[in-house]
Amino acid sequence: MSEPPQEEVASSTFPSQSVDTDGGRPIYTIPGVLHFLQHEWTRFERERSNWEVERAELRAKIAFLQGERKGQENLKRDLLRRIKMLEYALKQERTKVQRLKNGLEDNPAESVTARRPRDSVREVSSATSSAVSEAQQASLRQGRHLLRQ
Repeated sequence: MSEPPQEEVASSTFPSQSVDTDGGRPIYTIPGVLHFLQHEWTRFERERSNWEVERAELRAKIAFLQGERKGQENLKRDLLRRIKMLEYALKQERTKVQRLKNGLEDNPAESVTARRPRDSVREVSSATSSAVSEAQQASLRQGRHLLRQ
């Protein structure tokens, strides 16, 4: 393996340079140096613009992913609220069924219906429905309170 002559090596790395015949040292010319600097500057600018494009793409991707994460967090929060509300409603329903099953009276209006005679059933049914609606409103208030937490 023989090494290429000095002139060929110099011309491949720096095209506008020639080799001094006395010392074997390359001679730099002004046009050659300017060409080299222009070439390096354009390469640097190209790399910098590619870096800026990549940076902008990554920032856009980050913003998109953060938006997705925020949406998922909101969905999770809403689902947790709904679960709490449904658990509360299920608990209320289970206690109501348990009371009815055991023969316990759910509210005082129902005890009034058991003591009164048959002729005043209409009055009692209206009192019962208002008491039931009040109980439902109370449970709804409690459910809303849970949702706020």
